[in-house]
Amino acid sequence: MRFSILIPLFLSVTPFTAADWWLQAFTGENCSGQEVGSWVSPERHDQCENFDSLVPIKSVRGDASGVGGTLQVFNRACSDPFEMYSLRNECSNAGSWGEWKSFRIEY
Repeated sequence: MRFSILIPLFLSVTPFTAADWWLQAFTGENCSGQEVGSWVSPERHDQCENFDSLVPIKSVRGDASGVGGTLQVFNRACSDPFEMYSLRNECSNAGSWGEWKSFRIEY
């Protein structure tokens, strides 16, 4: 009986459902500053998307494991894997690359 009560309490604490991918973009390092973009979707999405922000995106936080993928961010186009980072519910700074410019989910 106790076990069945604990499961709904645990699930209600999670910010996104298990079937979502999500991403947040920020103007400051360490996911600080102004949030300039936010995406949440329960559907698979593997197209390359450019950040449509007028300000440089210095850091991002996100995760696509809910849809069985890996969220990747790039400082150029998605076809340039040299400057790329994979996110799993963590913050990533653009660092010496200057800014993040695009993202995609790889399955």
